Amino acid sequence: MDKHVKKQPIPATIYLVDGTVQSGTIFLASQSARHSGPETVGEHLMDDSPMLRFKLHADKFQLVGKRGISAVRTVAGAKPPGFYSQVFATLATWGGHKFDGQLLIEEGHDRISDAIHEPWLRLESQGGLVWANRDLILKIETR
Repeated sequence: MDKHVKKQPIPATIYLVDGTVQSGTIFLASQSARHSGPETVGEHLMDDSPMLRFKLHADKFQLVGKRGISAVRTVAGAKPPGFYSQVFATLATWGGHKFDGQLLIEEGHDRISDAIHEPWLRLESQGGLVWANRDLILKIETR
């Protein structure tokens, strides 16, 4: 029996607490364990694994500790279901990274403080969807 799980490659940029920025690919399961359909970036970041498997463009793989990742940017795509954009904000993270865009807040909520209950905040920006590690955000400024 083949136990290999098919993975979907997703172009991404990771922003580390030491200021390093790396472009490459993360791999998502073609089927989510939580719902019908493929695994989402958020599910992957919030799973039990302490490490993120990341392929650099030089065909070199590395494991990156999730606690050291300030943010992950994926290419522009659909908002996660159940979220809407209401607030324009700038997020500043450890490592000196700044991201501008619309903070995605779960439907049924209307305050920025409602957005910080998840371990990874979502920000819709011109360069794609940013997943910011809540524990590594220095400040959120609204506009």
